[in-house]
Amino acid sequence: MHNLKVLFVCSGNNDTGISPNVDVQATGLEEAGVDVHFFEIRGKGTAGYVKNIFKLRRHLKSNNYDIIHAHYGLSGIVCTLAGASPLVVTIMGSELHLNRTLRSVMILFVRHVWSKVFVQSEQMKRITGGGNTVVLPNGVDINRFTSVSRQEALRKTGYNSGKHIIWVSDPLRPEKNFKLAGDAIALLKERDIKLEVIFGKPYIEIPHFFRAADALLLTSRWEGSPNVVKEALAAELPVVSVDVGDVRELIDGVEGCYIANSNPEDIAEALTKALTYGKETNGLDKVKHLDMKIISERIKDVYNSIVVR
Repeated sequence: MHNLKVLFVCSGNNDTGISPNVDVQATGLEEAGVDVHFFEIRGKGTAGYVKNIFKLRRHLKSNNYDIIHAHYGLSGIVCTLAGASPLVVTIMGSELHLNRTLRSVMILFVRHVWSKVFVQSEQMKRITGGGNTVVLPNGVDINRFTSVSRQEALRKTGYNSGKHIIWVSDPLRPEKNFKLAGDAIALLKERDIKLEVIFGKPYIEIPHFFRAADALLLTSRWEGSPNVVKEALAAELPVVSVDVGDVRELIDGVEGCYIANSNPEDIAEALTKALTYGKETNGLDKVKHLDMKIISERIKDVYNSIVVR
């Protein structure tokens, strides 16, 4: 029996290349024996995506794949209009906040067109409402975060004095709400606290920041199942987050982690508690079932069920 040959269709517009979430998933599947190829959608806005419909159609005519796997709803729409089949689509969460027309088209495709749809949480499954929808959050390369010692991380990052709160995203993305993070930090009484923006770093370096920091802060207006929280839990790092996506469920029962209201005062209070906690959390136990090896096998099982049919 030959290895499954899968085409990942995803955005190639990021400054740092393919999204780490997608790249980690591809690596996990390759280690599980899946032959993964990439088609990167280049060009922003509706016009950019439309151009890629024809490019992808030509690519599919000259290449054979067992499965086409689109990452993010817009990529799934491009794949559908390019005639990709059988098609699996992963919806991350931000797609549920597209303009009304695109969102309606996406949900129509979820319910009636796409072979299988992965969503990040039960809440997302209720919104999309497709019978072919599977709740399967993105996995975490747990070993990547547990294999770095705090001493090594402090040496690599230079976080040797004061307290360091990491905020992991592009501060220019309005939905990530960086201003709220800055406003909350400004209310903290200690003067040796620094807000560290982690963006544009090679993914191989990211575990060092998680292992060296004193807390992770998430202030997004919306999320699906944010991998930064899972990565923080794998690194046993305290987390302070507003109540978005499935974060409340992820950190439930984890000491040193707190849900805050979306205002600077409440976030500052939660950060003070997290910094006072001052030690590693028991978060690793909460994400062991999301290890990329386990998630890869579940994705592979879905692929096989489609190919067999």
